[in-house]
Amino acid sequence: KERGLYAYRFQGRRFDAGDKLGYLKATVHIALDHPEIGPAFKKYLMEVADNL
Repeated sequence: KERGLYAYRFQGRRFDAGDKLGYLKATVHIALDHPEIGPAFKKYLMEVADNL
Protein backbone atom coordinates (compact mmCIF):
# COMPACT_ATOMS: atom_id res chain seq x y z
CA LYS A 1 0.00 0.00 0.00
CA GLU A 2 1.38 3.40 -0.98
CA ARG A 3 0.87 6.56 1.01
CA GLY A 4 1.69 10.18 0.44
CA LEU A 5 4.56 11.97 2.10
CA TYR A 6 4.43 15.49 3.47
CA ALA A 7 7.57 17.61 3.70
CA TYR A 8 8.39 21.18 4.55
CA ARG A 9 11.59 22.99 3.58
CA PHE A 10 12.49 25.81 5.93
CA GLN A 11 15.28 28.24 6.69
CA GLY A 12 16.93 28.30 10.10
CA ARG A 13 17.98 25.89 12.78
CA ARG A 14 16.55 22.44 13.22
CA PHE A 15 16.27 20.98 16.70
CA ASP A 16 15.64 17.37 17.61
CA ALA A 17 13.89 17.57 20.95
CA GLY A 18 13.01 13.88 20.90
CA ASP A 19 15.60 13.05 23.55
CA LYS A 20 16.78 14.79 26.71
CA LEU A 21 20.06 16.14 25.31
CA GLY A 22 18.43 17.45 22.15
CA TYR A 23 15.75 19.17 24.23
CA LEU A 24 18.39 20.87 26.38
CA LYS A 25 20.37 21.99 23.32
CA ALA A 26 17.23 23.49 21.78
CA THR A 27 16.35 25.26 25.02
CA VAL A 28 19.83 26.80 25.27
CA HIS A 29 19.78 28.06 21.66
CA ILE A 30 16.31 29.54 22.07
CA ALA A 31 17.27 31.21 25.36
CA LEU A 32 20.41 32.72 23.81
CA ASP A 33 18.37 34.14 20.93
CA HIS A 34 15.73 35.65 23.23
CA PRO A 35 15.96 39.47 23.16
CA GLU A 36 15.16 39.96 26.86
CA ILE A 37 17.12 37.16 28.54
CA GLY A 38 19.71 36.24 25.92
CA PRO A 39 22.58 38.44 27.14
CA ALA A 40 22.11 37.51 30.81
CA PHE A 41 21.78 33.83 29.94
CA LYS A 42 24.96 33.97 27.86
CA LYS A 43 26.82 35.50 30.80
CA TYR A 44 25.49 32.75 33.07
CA LEU A 45 26.55 30.00 30.63
CA MET A 46 30.04 31.46 30.40
CA GLU A 47 30.31 31.45 34.21
CA VAL A 48 29.19 27.83 34.30
CA ALA A 49 31.66 26.88 31.55
CA ASP A 50 34.53 28.54 33.43
CA ASN A 51 33.86 26.20 36.36
CA LEU A 52 33.92 22.96 34.36
